[in-house]
Amino acid sequence: MQSDRRLFPRYDLVFPVEVHLDPQQEKQIFSTESCNISQKSIEVSCDEQIINTLVAQKSYPHTGRLSFELPNNQYPFDIAAQVVSHRRLSQHQFLLAFIFTEEENSWNVTLAEYLKKLRSTPDS
Repeated sequence: MQSDRRLFPRYDLVFPVEVHLDPQQEKQIFSTESCNISQKSIEVSCDEQIINTLVAQKSYPHTGRLSFELPNNQYPFDIAAQVVSHRRLSQHQFLLAFIFTEEENSWNVTLAEYLKKLRSTPDS
C-alpha cells in the first residue's frame, strides 16, 4: 500500500457545509455535507443542482464561499474557495473538491489547531 504523499493530510469528518455560489450575479446557497477536510481543502458531497450552477458561472475557474463549523467547535468558518475537481458517484450524487483561496489568517490557524488535535487523537 502506498503512503499518502499530501503535504496536508485529510481527515474524514462529516459536518454540514453551506456552498455560496454567485452565477450570473444571482446568489445561491446550497446545503451539503463534508466528506473530508485538510488544512488547505475540503471535499463535499452534493447533487447535480450544484454542478449545474457551477457550470452556469461565466468565470473560470469556478469559485464560491464555504460556510461551516467543525464538530465540537464554535468558531464559524466563512472561506473563499475554488473548485479543483468533481467526481460523479451516481446519477445524482457528486463529490466536489474545493481548495481554500483566501490568504492565511486567523481561520487558517484555528483550522490547523483543530486538525492537529485530531492527528494526536488515537481514534482518528
